[in-house]
Amino acid sequence: MISKIKKRIGLDFIILFIFLTHYLFTIESWHEITFIPMQGPPRNYIFSFIIFILLAVYFFISWADFKKEKKFFYKSILLFSIILFFIFSMLAYQIVLREKTNNPKYIHDGAVQTEEAVKFLSLGKNHYAVNYQNTSFGVFGDFYSGEERANPAWYYHVYLPFYSLFSVPFYKISSALFSFYDQRIVYGLLFLLSLFIIYKLPENRNMKLIGLIIFAFNPLFFPYLIQGYNDIFVFFWLLASLYLLKLRRFYWSAALLALACASKQSAWLILPFYFSYLYFLENKVKIFTQKIGLVFKKFIPFIIISLLIFIPFLIWSPNDFIEDIFLYPAGAATLNFPMIGYGVSSLVYKMGLVESTFDYFPFGLIQALIGLPLIYFLIKKQKKNNNLSNLIFSYGILLLVFWFFSRFFNNNYISYLSMIFLVGYLIEEKKPLGGKNR
Repeated sequence: MISKIKKRIGLDFIILFIFLTHYLFTIESWHEITFIPMQGPPRNYIFSFIIFILLAVYFFISWADFKKEKKFFYKSILLFSIILFFIFSMLAYQIVLREKTNNPKYIHDGAVQTEEAVKFLSLGKNHYAVNYQNTSFGVFGDFYSGEERANPAWYYHVYLPFYSLFSVPFYKISSALFSFYDQRIVYGLLFLLSLFIIYKLPENRNMKLIGLIIFAFNPLFFPYLIQGYNDIFVFFWLLASLYLLKLRRFYWSAALLALACASKQSAWLILPFYFSYLYFLENKVKIFTQKIGLVFKKFIPFIIISLLIFIPFLIWSPNDFIEDIFLYPAGAATLNFPMIGYGVSSLVYKMGLVESTFDYFPFGLIQALIGLPLIYFLIKKQKKNNNLSNLIFSYGILLLVFWFFSRFFNNNYISYLSMIFLVGYLIEEKKPLGGKNR
């Protein structure tokens, strides 16, 4: 009897029930996390009522005596509907609220700077060589110094070129249709596309549903998506690249990997494991130079696309580009980002190794001394069992260590890591197809 009940209800329903009721019970305090003023009737009562109705229907489908194929199909359709209603109603509400109130607190400051960068690009201006103080981003002072000094982000744009380039068409279309633009329009689209890829990663049907629920309602991720953090942007391109690698679409995978690496620096650390994965696939080739040649051939789209994105900005204003994306996050610029977060940088300041959290400290040297041996160890492990899951977990572990010993280790970095580890767990490969190019 108990086993039949367990099979009927399913772990997917239990997880969905826990996540949704958690959000509904804490909806009164969401304004502290997402700045969504949902308290007060009748708005959140109606919202809660709809969610409970959808949960009841999901439970009915789980309990009913449908054939396995039909039950899985009905659950999938309903689950996508629940996610779209829950996430996009919150996202749309936040966007509209920001537009109506013109209040910058309804969006993350990084998204506002990106919007301004997109505007500069649309006007033919180099967004790495401009000052953001006299834009809408100028209302964000330097929080970490109590606004006693200029916000260094007014003078540096740390995000990589593809992030802004991809957003330009959305800015123009949204401005023409709605007379406003919110960067979360892009995030919402990429989140939607990510849902379909997450759904395709596992071969097991139950894991498809469970993975989808955990990804969409991940409490470490959901609030940051609503606020407008950009982690979903680099995550989508990386996820799409890995899915294409699962399908053995090597050239397309390399092309999308280039877009990920041209979006955010955090994607760069996957390269040694991605390259090793391709190298170990060529197990029928014994000559080292031939193996490297085959792997390099699969990397050609990555190289071409990366050069096409980066070189124009290096030519346009090399000093500004290098200072913004390398020196500023490393703490070696004129105005530095402070040492913050959960890593060793806080200890460096508390131990008196620097006079101020804005001072330079050679975190890069520490990262190299620890990271390089770690890469060697992880690649050796990957060689013994070369699969996508090991590739992704190795990337997550290296990124965790890299961030722990970096100048800053923020909350949303943990959010991003949680999504990477989830992908590493969910992704499954069919029987190896060898190293054949497609």
